[in-house]
Amino acid sequence: MTEPNQNKQILNIDELRHIAELSRVAFTEEELALLSSQLNDILNSIGELAEADTSNVEATRHISDVSNIYREDVPAESLSREQVLDNAPLSQEGYVRVRGVFDEEN
Repeated sequence: MTEPNQNKQILNIDELRHIAELSRVAFTEEELALLSSQLNDILNSIGELAEADTSNVEATRHISDVSNIYREDVPAESLSREQVLDNAPLSQEGYVRVRGVFDEEN
């Protein structure tokens, strides 16, 4: 493995400014300088991980021995509309009524 280069600049301030503009996020010049330094540190760390020799490492999906427990998919009787509406906190004209996402009432 080669010697890590912690000072390599991967993302310059102009690129970061452009990304911020595309994202509609406003930063001061001081914030851009700090963010650029921090992001470059993160990207350099990721670069170090990419250089690691993983040829003898077995691929894993989980860090522990986890397995899914499946059950047979068996069709069953559904609830009737009346049963569903009886369990709904609010209903209107045969449908479940829910509070609007942007309503200010609880």
